[in-house]
Amino acid sequence: MPQQRLSQHELFSAAAESLARHGWELKRISQGIGYFSNANGRSPAGRLHVTEDAAIFWSHRGDADLGEPWVGTFKDGMLKFYAPERAFRQQRDVACPMVTASLLSETRVEHDFERIESIWSKLALKPAPAEHRHFVKGAPSPERALKNEGFGVCASGPYAGAVAVPMFQWEDGRARIGGIQMLLPAENQEFGTDKTMIRGSKLEKAFAIVPLIAADDVPNWFAQARDSKARVVLCEGVMTALAVHQSGAGLAVACFSSNNLVSVAKLLREQLPDNPIVIAADNDIALTRDGKLKSQAVLKACEAAREANAHVAFMGRSRPVGADARDIFTSEGPEAVRRWMDAAAAPEAVRERFEKLIEKRRTELGVER
Repeated sequence: MPQQRLSQHELFSAAAESLARHGWELKRISQGIGYFSNANGRSPAGRLHVTEDAAIFWSHRGDADLGEPWVGTFKDGMLKFYAPERAFRQQRDVACPMVTASLLSETRVEHDFERIESIWSKLALKPAPAEHRHFVKGAPSPERALKNEGFGVCASGPYAGAVAVPMFQWEDGRARIGGIQMLLPAENQEFGTDKTMIRGSKLEKAFAIVPLIAADDVPNWFAQARDSKARVVLCEGVMTALAVHQSGAGLAVACFSSNNLVSVAKLLREQLPDNPIVIAADNDIALTRDGKLKSQAVLKACEAAREANAHVAFMGRSRPVGADARDIFTSEGPEAVRRWMDAAAAPEAVRERFEKLIEKRRTELGVER
């Protein structure tokens, strides 16, 4: 008889116990996120978040080194560790005194939209320079760089020079700013990433319309998209979405993380019942030495497409590991992005192709599934 799935409370407790065995001590919980410290520093650099399917852990210092059942993968410039819910089912009775269901998202605290919206309204933004890191990254020449279309950078303060992106949440027929992503002008050497979010941002279900629009304009954007019946392309990254837009491949939406693909794809389908939708999958086909997937992004894209009656654009071995639409744009030009979108296929076909590719890569590594 199959074991019953863990509740979010049980999964968080079991994951926290596992992290304790690896030297990470739980210090506090805020809005469903666990903050952990280890011997490398006084501040709680570790973060634990749980979903229905997995526990996710990362350290802003980049000093996490976890064994089974955790699998590490580089995502958005940061090493993150994932462990599936089923790996912790034998630990159902683990109890962490600090971990109570009331602190987790089974009983979510109300998100502080007013605070985030106030911060956004007070940002002193000026036009982002054409040579900003996030426009020119990977471009062999200025002609292949992305063009600034309405993006602004912070003129002063702790995020001076960073491109500010509003992270929308859809509630009761309108969009609200639930977070702000900062695309930094240079890689943060301490954290090893060139992206961050301001404190209190809500990542789950977040999305952005690219080029950027105001929250009040999102309902009208949906209405115009419905009328046009144009293709809509859902990407993970904001600059990936900008590359899709500037290639003319479709109306572009970003969801900030592969974990948001399903929820945002479903939102798009609810709002745009007749538009063709394509999920632009990052080419995350990397494996660990023992043949495990480093990222579930392609599988998440297929799941999102199934849920939203959409297609998936998947590269496979035709392009480098980790490549996305922006890489195609900078290396091959806008026509190549359009061709890639035109070649999008049903999720079942993409998953079959993906699984065959992964099995072939495992064979080449000499490992079994």
